[in-house]
Amino acid sequence: MFNIELTTQFAAYILYKRGGLMHYQKLMKLMYLTEQQYLLKYGEYLTGDKFVSMNNGPVLSGTYSLLKDGAEIWDHWIKGEEDWQVSLKVKDIDPNDPLETFDLLSPAIIKVIDSVYEKYGHFNHWDLCDLIRTPEVCPEWKNPHGSALPIQYEDILRSNGVDPERTKAIIARIKELESLQSSSETME
Repeated sequence: MFNIELTTQFAAYILYKRGGLMHYQKLMKLMYLTEQQYLLKYGEYLTGDKFVSMNNGPVLSGTYSLLKDGAEIWDHWIKGEEDWQVSLKVKDIDPNDPLETFDLLSPAIIKVIDSVYEKYGHFNHWDLCDLIRTPEVCPEWKNPHGSALPIQYEDILRSNGVDPERTKAIIARIKELESLQSSSETME
């Protein structure tokens, strides 16, 4: 299940690391790479968002919709700017303890975000779009030729060298978690 609150804090934390302003495509690519690395490292999804291959590389579908259309929680944290930039609206972040503000992000999530940002955060948005479409960085990406193609968890795991048995176990656990979340939402 797509977690909008977690996704929003995830995006806001990346913007915070960048000084509060970033091109939306760069934000999307850094978020995708973090989702990819989180799945590969921990064997579970981070936000529950859906992955798709688009012309400029893979994106998180729900997050892309938030960037375009907004939502109450998203609009509280993040603002669209001119020239396809997005900015962090929340300004009262304690630099000595920023994680107090980003309270939905666990230490494991922060570790992966920081690692991805350290590796890719210095690229401009076009260079990052080019890089993310390479088999070395995102072998799961397929050219959609103007469309959008879904990327499954299995695609990410297999194309990044996770063995078939581990892939099968990870997918089974993800389906079980989604089923439990669905059941708990039905009961509410």
